[in-house]
Amino acid sequence: MNNLKKFANKYNHFLILIIVTFLAFISINTYQDYKKKEIDSFEKLFSNTYLLKSTNAFLDNFKPRFKTIVYKVNQGDSFNKIIDYIDLPKPEKAKILKLITNNKKISNLSENQIIKFKIDFLEPIKVMEIEIEIDKAKRLVLIRNKNIDNFDLKETTKF
Repeated sequence: MNNLKKFANKYNHFLILIIVTFLAFISINTYQDYKKKEIDSFEKLFSNTYLLKSTNAFLDNFKPRFKTIVYKVNQGDSFNKIIDYIDLPKPEKAKILKLITNNKKISNLSENQIIKFKIDFLEPIKVMEIEIEIDKAKRLVLIRNKNIDNFDLKETTKF
């Protein structure tokens, strides 16, 4: 017993090093097994055909609520042609055409003029904003007032 104490005292650092190395080896192997199990479970999850079909169907049918359409006026275009190009419901088309024909600043179109429409695709489909370029520095912006379901006209300048 005395010899064992002398041996342990003489080589205590070496014995501690062997024990720590053994514990490190066991903990690394345990972690590797855990990591492998997690990767296998993720692979099973992502190979699930029901999940794949569901996510693909969801993502294919996902459409943004708002869309901005930029239209560059060509020679011979009228507001009727432009509104038909946008493909809006008839009541919305009528409301916009009535607004445009009643406003003298907007009713004249010129070639290469840019008109932007911001459309809300939530039922019923509505135009939320119309931005009409008057010249390179001025723009007329028609913004829908949700309370009275009409448009407010603002003239802005571009810097």
